[in-house]
Amino acid sequence: MWLGKVLSSPLPGEQVIFYLRRHWFTFFLELIKYLLLLIMPVILALVFIRYLPDRWEILFDGGLTEILVKLAASIYYLGVWVFFWTAWVDYYLDVWLVTNERIISIEQKGLFNRFRSELRLSRVEDATTEVKGIFPTIFHYGNIVIQTAGMEQNAVFRNVPNSYQVAEKIIKLTDGWHKIHPTQQSTDHHS
Repeated sequence: MWLGKVLSSPLPGEQVIFYLRRHWFTFFLELIKYLLLLIMPVILALVFIRYLPDRWEILFDGGLTEILVKLAASIYYLGVWVFFWTAWVDYYLDVWLVTNERIISIEQKGLFNRFRSELRLSRVEDATTEVKGIFPTIFHYGNIVIQTAGMEQNAVFRNVPNSYQVAEKIIKLTDGWHKIHPTQQSTDHHS
């Protein structure tokens, strides 16, 4: 299972609390954008046929112009497909795991760049939520920023569902971790 590969070296007693992906609606908006890009040349062709039939005849006269127009259309559709595929891969492979010991962030950047970072709960100081816009408010998704102790970079979960509840649960997990491991708390901050 893919989740097993992410946690290939689980810590003793580690359990997955959250397995998070970006909200489905964020990809739906991307899908609409690419569908519009696919339909746009068809609409343009219909406008040419309806209002400029003499120009249409020039473009598709069976000569070199027709070949160039078809080549340009093929390159356009191939480009739309490649960018759509890149958006899908980026959406599908962005994953955030919250366990009872750590937070693991796996983010895809384009087709060939993948970043994996790990943050121990002992380093978490705060988790804040940002819900901006009409759609995130309606569909209950947003960004979670996890502030860390020291010089470490903050972890950011982008467009995750139920962001308020997830941030609250992360704070409770962190507080629980500090209660269970009171002696490790001070040593983790100095390492």
